Amino acid sequence: MSPVKQVQINSANVRLIHHIHLQSTNQDADGVTEPNHILEKQKLVQNDHRKIFYRLPRSNLYMRAYYTAFTLGMLGTTYGLFSLVKGKDS
Repeated sequence: MSPVKQVQINSANVRLIHHIHLQSTNQDADGVTEPNHILEKQKLVQNDHRKIFYRLPRSNLYMRAYYTAFTLGMLGTTYGLFSLVKGKDS
């Protein structure tokens, strides 16, 4: 049987324990407990029949930004390749 290790309690340890406690109980620093809405959000996302990248809030904004950047990148690449193939006017 191993002996119990004695730990000296200081203010850093107390802050760490308090921080871990706040994370596990969903409380802020003032001790106010907020309701946990994870199950409700999970049900909303899982019951949605749209594609996965359109289910979350602001997903249309993110996808439009991605498609815009992708399109501009492809147009720039196409223009660059066309310029290389065409060559300089002599």
